[in-house]
Amino acid sequence: MDEDNVVGALFEQNGEDNVYDPEDFVQELDVGDCAPRFRISVADDDGAIPGSLFACAVWNGARFIAMHFAKHPELVKGRRVVEFGAASALPSIVALHFGAEVAVMTDYPNDLLLKNIETNIKRNEHLLGSGRHEVRGHLWGSETRGLLRCLDASESASEALDTTGKERADPEAESADTADCSTKNRFDVAVVAECLWLHHLHEDLLKSINSCLAPGGKTFVSFAHHVPGHEKNDLSFFTKAKQLYGFDAVHLDTLASPHVFSPDLLVDQYFLCSGYFDNHDSLEDTPLRFAAGRAPYESHLPICTGTRTAHKPLKMSSSPKSDDPWGLGRKPTKEEIRHWADENSAKCLEYVKQHAERGNPTSVIATIDEFASTNHMMNIGEVKGSVIDEEIRKKKPLVMAELGAYTGYSTVRFASLQREVAGKDSHYFSFEFSPVFAARVREMVELAGLTDQVTVYVGAFSEQYVVLRGKTVDMYFIDHEKSVYLSDLKLIIGSETLAPGSVIAADNVVRPGAPDYLEFIENSPQFSAVRHTIHCGHDRKLLPDLSIATFRG
Repeated sequence: MDEDNVVGALFEQNGEDNVYDPEDFVQELDVGDCAPRFRISVADDDGAIPGSLFACAVWNGARFIAMHFAKHPELVKGRRVVEFGAASALPSIVALHFGAEVAVMTDYPNDLLLKNIETNIKRNEHLLGSGRHEVRGHLWGSETRGLLRCLDASESASEALDTTGKERADPEAESADTADCSTKNRFDVAVVAECLWLHHLHEDLLKSINSCLAPGGKTFVSFAHHVPGHEKNDLSFFTKAKQLYGFDAVHLDTLASPHVFSPDLLVDQYFLCSGYFDNHDSLEDTPLRFAAGRAPYESHLPICTGTRTAHKPLKMSSSPKSDDPWGLGRKPTKEEIRHWADENSAKCLEYVKQHAERGNPTSVIATIDEFASTNHMMNIGEVKGSVIDEEIRKKKPLVMAELGAYTGYSTVRFASLQREVAGKDSHYFSFEFSPVFAARVREMVELAGLTDQVTVYVGAFSEQYVVLRGKTVDMYFIDHEKSVYLSDLKLIIGSETLAPGSVIAADNVVRPGAPDYLEFIENSPQFSAVRHTIHCGHDRKLLPDLSIATFRG
């Protein structure tokens, strides 16, 4: 899919008048038991109005942020809120209901979009508190003086704006106003819902956020992966936020939610907070609970604050050639899969030796990802890996064990993050059945500089797990032969290595599948289990394929 062409088509104007009545598009939305229902309209989508497609629905990201504010009103009470790409502006309206001092709602500077936001404010005016509200057109990356002036109740911010909310040119005042607003008058909270799929605008959006956010301010970001195959591009927003402005990202929750346009289809909805975390007064370790439409589970995930160190992108001297293992016109046999797995594992190790920076785990992981982008590899990958990364950041496991290592992708990825968040006294145990794969894992670990962090054991877990006796394993990652998931889980339980709060992550529970494991762990009173719905395989099918279970005791 050519994103630039899609966006370009959205921003073409036909110059015709459009008859539009917001009352034709009203929805009544519930954001929680402690809040009233809000009547929200969306902008008409005729394919011609600039940006209309962005505002033609109340996106899940907007609902989840609004629900979070309703659950934790202290995050917005008395705060100054700015929303970028507001569309229906539901989060800002909910923030005003719960006592925000001021909420400035921005979107593409088009009369239709801005009128719809103003209509939503008027429709819910009886539910709003005493806080002020402003609606402004804003192009990401452009001057923000008008937005910051909205914080000054003593002057009319609209005097600096034209009819669509754009800044009027005022070169003489610009430098003085910008300096005056540099630290004194900025926003405490920024809201970004469902905007990350516009990859080419990430830097512009970050520029606006950075210009508007006060020291210690927080940006609440919620998004789903809307463009298949571009998940890494979505996540690059947080890498750029770190590299350009020093923002850290805090993962709040990942939820399976009904797709806006296809309610029978579940998609993963990610919810993060970005900003400086020198002071955590405004973000306590508060469990989150969302009633997310027809989401198949509720989750209680405490806020965590660890981040990985940002590195410059790798410059590859050459690109790996694709073996196209699935280009057979049929499902491959198990023998063919084993052959490709072994062959590509060996090729991947050699590729890492040639291209990765020795002693740099992030470089090793990026190089494996690069190889796997054009070769079939049995790695957990970036998307699922990011989910488990956040579990590691939360748990800070002193002892972690994996069942199944293949070529060492998960070993290097998770062990390096474990060392970062839990310290050098932590340790990672890797159990790999195949002596050939285990030897490659050891080489990969050595290339990453993690030899002291990781111990690799060869053979069936059922024959090796005794080495864990007497230890408390804070986190297990299971990704080996699916037919022994359940039997090995029972060995883990019987080994007395689990403590209340220990986490067990299991991949591929639906494809190829471990139905007996799922039935046991999702019905056992000893565990609280959730599943993450993620694009899987070459066909990018959405499946609840990653299980995260917490041991209750």
